[in-house]
Amino acid sequence: MADPPAGEPEPSPTNTQRGAQLFTREDFEPIVPRKRRSPRNRNKATTVTYSNPEFGTFEDNNGRVTTKEVRQLINSLKEIITHQTTVIESTKAEILEVKHDQNILRDQNEKLHEEIRALRERIEALTPAALTRS
Repeated sequence: MADPPAGEPEPSPTNTQRGAQLFTREDFEPIVPRKRRSPRNRNKATTVTYSNPEFGTFEDNNGRVTTKEVRQLINSLKEIITHQTTVIESTKAEILEVKHDQNILRDQNEKLHEEIRALRERIEALTPAALTRS
């Protein structure tokens, strides 16, 4: 077992020490650009990245978030929500189209199975007749 560090424990940081490190510009940057299918180009995946609002430097306001920054963040989130809503709606339409196509394929599959059964019955009916002739 390791020995505890010597000396007094470090005091917890104050609000000003902690507040300056809460948010940085990098925290609001997208980590990985999202890929989605474009409704117009069904075969191509498109990359969608969102630009984040420009935030003021934290040095000029001592680490406090200004009303302007909050307003910009809210507007950015509204744009993202609007875009996501349109993506969801287009995806719903695509899902309905896929389900319709799936039902058509299921019906065609059932008809083909019935045809195969009928052809097998005809083959079985013809095979004993051919055996009795020889």
